[in-house]
Amino acid sequence: MSDKIWIEWIGLWGSGKTTCINNLLKRLKSSGYTTNSTRTFFAQNRYTKFYKCIKYFPRTVLISLNLLFLLAPIYLRAFFGKDTILTNEFRSFLSCYLARLSLVYKTDSDFTLWEGELHLLPILGLDERSIEKVIDILLDINRNRVNAFVVMKVDVEIALARVLKDQKEGKNIRFSQAQQSSMLNHIAKFNTAQDYLVQSLRERRSIVYEGNGDIE
Repeated sequence: MSDKIWIEWIGLWGSGKTTCINNLLKRLKSSGYTTNSTRTFFAQNRYTKFYKCIKYFPRTVLISLNLLFLLAPIYLRAFFGKDTILTNEFRSFLSCYLARLSLVYKTDSDFTLWEGELHLLPILGLDERSIEKVIDILLDINRNRVNAFVVMKVDVEIALARVLKDQKEGKNIRFSQAQQSSMLNHIAKFNTAQDYLVQSLRERRSIVYEGNGDIE
């Protein structure tokens, strides 16, 4: 196994994942480490992103098709049910997955700090068996890294307050006004699915750290 480290954050919207990642990126860089993050991929132009996705997709074509097979019913249900939050989160999941394929085979960085697919799993409404399968797929793709997970455990009220504060200030608008009630319905089911996700990671002997939502 490589000594390159991949740390993935898990948590509700507004739990502080992005802030923690940005703080840690600064500290690692100031200490002389090389780093990657989810935004490394999304900061590239579309042609570069397309090239990298095509370059690495053949290595994972079977496992990627298996993932799409698992998730397609979720997308179709959200699309025809006009659940715009779930549809958007599904698209974010696929975008992050493509980003993972482009970065997981890069070995020029000491640390990759990731806010990607796993933190979106609890919102997709998958059953427990499907959650297990998606976890196995992602861990298989990341098998050449030392993987660790940071779970941001934060009260729903605190997370909601942060989301609404961000939206009011216009700095991280996650939902439209029309999506507010739908967001509350999704959040009500989130923690149970996240607890199962964390339990499943621990059963696979993954390294899991729990934070209390303190973004510092």
